Amino acid sequence: MRIIILFICIISIQISCTSHGNEKSSDLLAVAKAYGSEDFDKIKTVEFTFNVQRDTAHTARHWKWERATNMITSTDKGKSTSFKRYDTSTAELKELNSKFTNDEYWLLFPLHLKWDNGYTFSKNDTATAPLSSQKYHKYTVKYNDKDGFTPGDMYDLYTDQSHVVREWAFHKKASPDPSLITTWEDYQDFAGIKIAKDHKTKDGKFRLYFTDVRMGK
Repeated sequence: MRIIILFICIISIQISCTSHGNEKSSDLLAVAKAYGSEDFDKIKTVEFTFNVQRDTAHTARHWKWERATNMITSTDKGKSTSFKRYDTSTAELKELNSKFTNDEYWLLFPLHLKWDNGYTFSKNDTATAPLSSQKYHKYTVKYNDKDGFTPGDMYDLYTDQSHVVREWAFHKKASPDPSLITTWEDYQDFAGIKIAKDHKTKDGKFRLYFTDVRMGK
């Protein structure tokens, strides 16, 4: 996936292959559970506005996901478009699906630790988080290099004792040095789903945040 305006598209979607040991990590499943994975089946609609502030430039786009039909409605710069998720039969649909996948992964990434199969993982009992220098559990999740919009990407997750992500580091195509490191903060509960509404870099020049979040049952 290419980077589209202000570092928007960095998240990959994976739908095949197996995780480490052909089983999900109990630790990562605990992370997903802490974010409401057991309640998500009750959610019928997911709605949110994805915002990126980089220096003085701001980008926003709104999404509504009807889970029963997998129909997505995009509202971007005053234009609304409805489309079927995973339909990439045209260049426009591929771009829309790519953007939605990116934005939805930022919103619900911990739940994908349960949903996705196309990754391997490693674990450190304790590690120093890069932004706060706090001691957290560290999990490294690496997606395979075949599937999705951004194959081969890797994420370091720093979680507290409650399995809540406090920081993460994104490694584009598993590069040794992180491409982006942000906080996970301003947590709120939406119909049983835990959402980190705010993500910031240490220098404050990049902020990704969510508004208008709704989970409909």
